[in-house]
Amino acid sequence: MKVLFVLLEIGSTVRVMPGIGQLSACLKIAGHQTDLVELDKYSTARVVNKITSWHPDLLAVSVNTHMFPYAKKLIAFLKKRYKVLPIYVGGIHFKLNPDSFAEIEADGVCIGDGDNQFVALVEAIAKKQDFLTLGNFWFKKGREIIKNPITDLVMDLDSLPIPDYSIFSHFKNNQQVVPNFMFSRGCPFNCTYCCNSVLAKQFTPVSKYVRTLSVDRALTIIGYYDKHYSFDNFEIDDDTFSLNKKWVLEFCQKYQKQFKQRFICNIRVETADREILQALKEAGCEVIWVGVETGNEQLRRQVLGRFMTNDQIITVFDLAHSLNLKTGSFNMLGIPGETKETIRQTIELNVRLKPDQVQVTFFYPYQKTKLYDQCLRAGYLRKTTLTNYFSGSILKLPTVGNRDLIKAEKYFRFNVYKHYSWLKALTSWPYYRKLRFRFK
Repeated sequence: MKVLFVLLEIGSTVRVMPGIGQLSACLKIAGHQTDLVELDKYSTARVVNKITSWHPDLLAVSVNTHMFPYAKKLIAFLKKRYKVLPIYVGGIHFKLNPDSFAEIEADGVCIGDGDNQFVALVEAIAKKQDFLTLGNFWFKKGREIIKNPITDLVMDLDSLPIPDYSIFSHFKNNQQVVPNFMFSRGCPFNCTYCCNSVLAKQFTPVSKYVRTLSVDRALTIIGYYDKHYSFDNFEIDDDTFSLNKKWVLEFCQKYQKQFKQRFICNIRVETADREILQALKEAGCEVIWVGVETGNEQLRRQVLGRFMTNDQIITVFDLAHSLNLKTGSFNMLGIPGETKETIRQTIELNVRLKPDQVQVTFFYPYQKTKLYDQCLRAGYLRKTTLTNYFSGSILKLPTVGNRDLIKAEKYFRFNVYKHYSWLKALTSWPYYRKLRFRFK
């Protein structure tokens, strides 16, 4: 069968979705053909043109919560135009909120691991066999929704094929690529706003939800892309790359003997020490990214469920700088309880940390999480979805206005960088480009 993936990435800078790459690889191993339409802006014409030229047997639409309104509109259009073309949906939105399947005109939805089950679905459709009892999927049968249980959690990630990124435009159109790799699935931490806190509860114990490739398999995947593509650096998208110290040290030791490319990764300060940071530096890690989130410890601990202290964060950043390892800080504005004072504290903490890169977004709790439900009960939700993290807060807080949050986000990086790098401060200043144009 020919399976056409549709990826909605409106307002996003995403280049590769490892999950789609994994599904594509699984389908190709089973003898099916795959292709992809990437929508960086809403366009029915681009999907129609691809369907017309390639004649797929099935559409698979990946949906996160930001893209749900676009997906709903697009699928309604496609179903009206192609009445007999099967359309299936998946993605983090439906894993968290499967009941929203009723709002969208798709034929089925994947609510669990799709690696093996999606292949089983495609095989059954191709052979005209019954598939309505297939686990990890819900299906529509007339007005009825058949709700099958979550089954078939992929425990041995090494058993999966190497992700297929050849379908992404970044790998088709660029001689020099930047791959994104995921070497694990899941996270054992219980942050109140994170999707992992919800997904982990579907499995008992939580350790079953957290799965990791072997070091040798991770290196094999890197080696495959090193052989077939040209790249100087890559990104490791694991939620917490520093989670397993033994694994990280083995990876770093073996990696530096085989490869020269530099990489970036995400760590948590509770799982990082000098030995790990030193190993990452020697292996070629260019930047470690840390979720600082807020400079107010009370908000971080009591609202977000993140129990690291400012002193712990400062210690890790100082260690990294002493090893000449670059750092990046993730920050959020508009956390419930946020005030102008807590925003100032977040800026001040970043000034103390002196990160090489600073990212700031508006706070967004995933649906069905503990903090989302608390915001819903408190009446804080201005709207239920946003199309991105940068266009304003989803919340209407009694402690700080949305206009103040937008202004704080606009000048956040400038207000951090100006204390230790005027060049970075200038280039992050909102009116920098206008100023350059004026004096050309």
